[in-house]
Amino acid sequence: IGMLNHFDALVSADDPVQPKPAPDIFLEAARRLGVEARYCQVFEDADHGLEGARRAGMRAVDIRPLLTLTDQLVGKDGAPT
Repeated sequence: IGMLNHFDALVSADDPVQPKPAPDIFLEAARRLGVEARYCQVFEDADHGLEGARRAGMRAVDIRPLLTLTDQLVGKDGAPT
């Protein structure tokens, strides 16, 4: 969808890191960015991801309430309600 050029680093489940809720994927992202974990902000939509980010020492935001709000305002099909 043409988004890769908006990211300075990319870490995925394909990388050799332990799965969430282990903090490894978040710590690897911080390492690749050259940023200390304590200065990172994570936006997550799953409990395991939120836990992993917090274990990494990062600030974590649960975006699920925002997704629900978006569904209410726009609709799951993307059309305004």
